[in-house]
This record gives sequence, structure tokens and C-alpha cells, in this order.
Amino acid sequence: MFGSFESLEGRKLLSVSMGSDGWTKIAPSSDSKQIYVSSSSGNDSNPGTSAKPVKTLAKAKTMVRDLKPDWVLLKKGDSWHESFPDWVFSGRSAQEPTVITSYGSGTRPKVLTGSKGGITIAQKYSNPLNHVAVIGLYFKADGYDGWNGTTKTAGIRVMRKGSDVLLEDNYIEGFKDNVVIDPDGSLTGMKVRRNVIVDAFNADGGRAQGIYGGGNADGTLIEENVLDHNGWKEGLKGAGPTMFNHSIYFNTGSSGLVVRGNIITRSSLFGVMSRGGGVVENNVLARNPVGIQLGNGSATIQNNVILEGTDLGSTQQLGKGIEVYTLSRAVINKNVIAHDLSSGVYNNIAVNVRDGIGGGELKSNIVYDWQNGFKNAGKLSQSGNQVTLSSQLSKSAYHYADPSRTLAKYSASLGKSNSITTFLASARLQGKGTWDSRYTANAAGNYIRAGFNVAASKVASLAPTAARSVALSTSVSASLFGDSRIDSSAYALL
Repeated sequence: MFGSFESLEGRKLLSVSMGSDGWTKIAPSSDSKQIYVSSSSGNDSNPGTSAKPVKTLAKAKTMVRDLKPDWVLLKKGDSWHESFPDWVFSGRSAQEPTVITSYGSGTRPKVLTGSKGGITIAQKYSNPLNHVAVIGLYFKADGYDGWNGTTKTAGIRVMRKGSDVLLEDNYIEGFKDNVVIDPDGSLTGMKVRRNVIVDAFNADGGRAQGIYGGGNADGTLIEENVLDHNGWKEGLKGAGPTMFNHSIYFNTGSSGLVVRGNIITRSSLFGVMSRGGGVVENNVLARNPVGIQLGNGSATIQNNVILEGTDLGSTQQLGKGIEVYTLSRAVINKNVIAHDLSSGVYNNIAVNVRDGIGGGELKSNIVYDWQNGFKNAGKLSQSGNQVTLSSQLSKSAYHYADPSRTLAKYSASLGKSNSITTFLASARLQGKGTWDSRYTANAAGNYIRAGFNVAASKVASLAPTAARSVALSTSVSASLFGDSRIDSSAYALL
């Protein structure tokens, strides 16, 4: 027992594991401090127990120990009008992380930050930062207007070298950058899972990203999130779509990126752009000027559904599905790319292969109702592709069950209005307590695939890989909730 903090009974095993429901489960240790925080009923003179919580995030931070499996728990339904102080604490090990999460019942606890950032995770004195989990919180820059922010106006920033940081079940809304992973040295084992990451924007000419990964981000997993409308904001001067803003952008030097099972929609430019190659699979992307672009290293792009490619605002005609460049090997297999919405003629290309490709595969892809099919793909081995361009719909050689399917039509199939906006409004409600498998990339993607006579694709969860074989404690465990011919080279290497 640590002072007045609540202790836990002894246990045989400690663990972090993946539950059968796809959520990460973490068991607190017998010596974990559990620091309860309530803005509605807490007092900073309290000991921080569940019966007597502290009030402020700043006070809670002072009670956490470094290299210990301590937890800070925010009361559900409560709100804080403060940024979370910089998190400078590592956990003890991968099986005993330090945790920031919620307790009680109701909606996610809200951290409302004005024009400042939500939380920066960065160990002091440049020490490595390891074994941290942020789970089940709501971050919003409720006073940010697109002009009054700084580079620090980010929902969650991970800025230190190290390993094993988990962001899961958070709602991150309306920051300049919603998630920033830009450590000062190699950061491995970063996992961004099942979050709702929406509406990042900026109005002063600077960049704005849903998720930004710096050159030292290695082995990042981005899995089963909803990323919608990142990089721009309607009706705000200076905040329209630009070529510099994206849903997911990983910079040169990064490696090992895996983007799997996400819904990625209405981006400023790229849905997924990685200058370090990677694996992008089983995602649903819709209404992005460029769906996926990977360059450098090697790339695997497979089993994605890419719908309704759009222009970049009203000035640049785009509508690319997949684009690759400067890769030792590119594998582009089993993707469905359908229903180009661009007003252009030249740049709306389903698969664009640029210079520097060493080889690879382009197999079993379906392209339907897109202005242009494959471009410069001669270095890739090709077989089994089915291409029906927009000009060929009336004489298509393929007999599909229902090739007209879109996310709007999927919404209608669920008994709601025939609108992508309606679908995304429901997808934005995802969370541990409100999880609806119908609003996942797996379900929506399989609906589209079935329209093209393609068998269902199963999303396989990867995280946390290190803990798959470790059982939960048999004593006590906690499951946490909760110009129209614009050359692509003009924007590809921003």
C-alpha cells in the first residue's frame, strides 16, 4: 500500500493482452498507484482514491512515479479545461505500463485545451520513453480557430525515443495536428488503435495532419481507426484543402509502417502517404484526392477498397487511387478502386507507377468507373486485373453483382439515409462502449467487395504482438475502455 492510494491484491501474473473483442486488456500491478481524478467532485487536497479523487490533471501528474506501473484515471462524463501536463513517465515493462485512462460510467472524459495541445509524451532529460498507454479519453482544441495555434497544438504528441506506446479508444478532434509521432530518436512499437481522429485543420498556411509520423518513427501500427475530414475546414478563410495536409503522413526516414483496417475519408490530399514504404491493407478510403501513396523502401498495398477519388479543392484535378515511386519492390494486389468523382481527364489514375520501381506485382485488382486505369506499370508483373474505365461501363466484359456500391449505398443498406455523411456520422460514434462492427472497414469493405463478386476479407489484428501468449492475471484484471494537368511530382514529395 502506498500512503492513501488504493492497493490491489497480489496476483500470479501481470499482463497486457488482446481480448477476443479486439480491445487491449491491461491488468494493474499489485504495487500500482491508481490516482483518481474528477473535475466535478474532486479536490486537490484529497488523496486521489476513488472515494476522494483529486480535481486537476496537473495535481494528478505530481503523484505519478517514473518507471512504475502507475495509473491516472479520469472520471467519465467530467471535463477539464486544461491541457494534460507533459507526460514524462515510463512504465516498468511492456507487461506493466503506466496508464492514463478513465473510470466510472458515461461518456469519455473530456480534455478541452483551448488553443493548446492535449498531451505531450516526452521523457525528461532525453531519457527513453517506454511503456505508456493512453486509453479512452476525448481531446478537443475547443478554443482553436486555425490561426491562434502553434506546432504544439496537437491532440497527442509523442516526442521522445523509446518503445511501446499505445493510443487506443481516444476521440481526438479539431487540433492543428491530431496525433504527432516525431521522436528525437528511434521510437518502436507505437500502436494507434481504434481511435476516432477527425477534423484537423490550420488556417495560417502551415501544415495540418490527422496523424503525422517523423523520420524516427519505426514500426508504427495504425489499426482500425476512423480518420475523417483531416487537414481542412469548410467555410474558414485559409483553411481549405491544400497539397500539404493529409490524413496520414509519415516522413522520409520512417520505416515499418503498417496501416490496416482503417476508415480514411475526406482528406485534404492524401489518405495515406508514407515516404518510408510500408504495408497498407484492408482499409476503406473514400473521397480523397489521392488514396494511397508510398515511396522509398518497399511497399505492399493489398485488399483495400478505394472509392470516389476527388479533386483537390476547386483548382487541382486529381482523383488518384494508388501511387508508388522509388521502391525496391511494390506489391499492389486485390484492391477495389471504383467511382472516380474527379472533374479531370489526366490525373485521375487508378494506379500510377512513377520512376524508381525495381519490380513487383500488380495482380487481381478491380478498377471500375475510373477515368484512367494503370499508368507506367510495365515493371510490375501483371495478372488477373479487371479494368472497366468510366468510358467503358456500357460494354463492360465483367458481370458484377452490384458495382454501384458506395459508402452512401452501404448506409442505406443499414436502414439509414443514402449518404456518406450519414455513414461517417455513425462511424464517428465508435468507441469501446459503443462499438458497432457494421461501421468498421471490415464490414463496409466487404459490402463493396461483394458487389464486385469478391470474397470477404478479414481484418487481422496485430497489436499488441508482444503479449499474445501471456495470460491475464488469475486474480484481478482490468479491461480498459474504455493546372488541370498538374504533374504529380509537384505534390508527391512534400
